[in-house]
Amino acid sequence: MMYRQFLVLALALIASSACGPNRAAKISVMSAAELKQVSDKELCVSQVEETPQVLSERRERSLGDCSKEHMTCASSGYELGTELYLKCRMYLVQEKEIKRKKRRDVNNAMMMLGLSLMQSGQPVARSTTPETTYYTFRGQPLTCTRTGNVVNCF
Repeated sequence: MMYRQFLVLALALIASSACGPNRAAKISVMSAAELKQVSDKELCVSQVEETPQVLSERRERSLGDCSKEHMTCASSGYELGTELYLKCRMYLVQEKEIKRKKRRDVNNAMMMLGLSLMQSGQPVARSTTPETTYYTFRGQPLTCTRTGNVVNCF
């Protein structure tokens, strides 16, 4: 019996959570005066419909596009529209692209390793010129040498 009461209470709290879609729907239909009481975080939740009142309030608060990058640059003290703000956004985009490239390189190395292990019979090198590539896999250095269709990683 006690468990059931706890479960009902927990579900009621989850349903009335400020972060849920229920709250986002309520924010979307609020008047301009009511939106002044809403936190920046709530105003930037992706489920909040971008009504004219919501967009106006975001502009007034300089919330930009409400992206993670904007919030990072704004919390670092850069004002929306300034040259330093733009440099901050560019730096974050470049950093994300570098991480994506590293992830892609590691994935490619692991795919090549897997393909070389699945070859039937004794692997035969198509070329005698080895290509060496260096990666970092889970924080450890990984060196892969490819000679034709034979890949050795250590």
